[in-house]
Amino acid sequence: MWGSGQYVTRRLFYKYSIPPGAFDLTTLTYKSSAGGLGYRFDSKGLLTVEAVGFTGKLEVKDGAKSLPLEIKINGFGSGTYTINDATVHLDKVLTSEIDYSATYAGEPMMNTRKIEEFAPLFLSPYTTARFECTSETLTLQILNFPGYQEKIEFQRLIQ
Repeated sequence: MWGSGQYVTRRLFYKYSIPPGAFDLTTLTYKSSAGGLGYRFDSKGLLTVEAVGFTGKLEVKDGAKSLPLEIKINGFGSGTYTINDATVHLDKVLTSEIDYSATYAGEPMMNTRKIEEFAPLFLSPYTTARFECTSETLTLQILNFPGYQEKIEFQRLIQ
């Protein structure tokens, strides 16, 4: 299982979970987070995502002021994947028992239980990523994500 323990991973994961076009991603500033999130790729082609109280606080620069954006993710989701050379592709969503909510400037912005509407690698049409894997880290660079190509880095939690 690969987890989001690092500052950079959490910051980038939240940015990738915001629907493309909702904000200019360069206007977002990461503030804090709590909880945990993990991606597990098993040897049989099953990808499982687990979020436990994964909450992020960001700010969005809007002209001269900054407005709060809070994202909450909790639950499980899964899908099948295939690997081709140095890319991984999500083939199909299997389960989605995961809650995602985003509140912007105190107003509800998005509320869903469909993992394919927010999770990196699950969000269509951005279901392919370049990956690099070492004994301690996994990086995913979601291909063709509009205006954003930073790598999400996960730390190995269990072998």
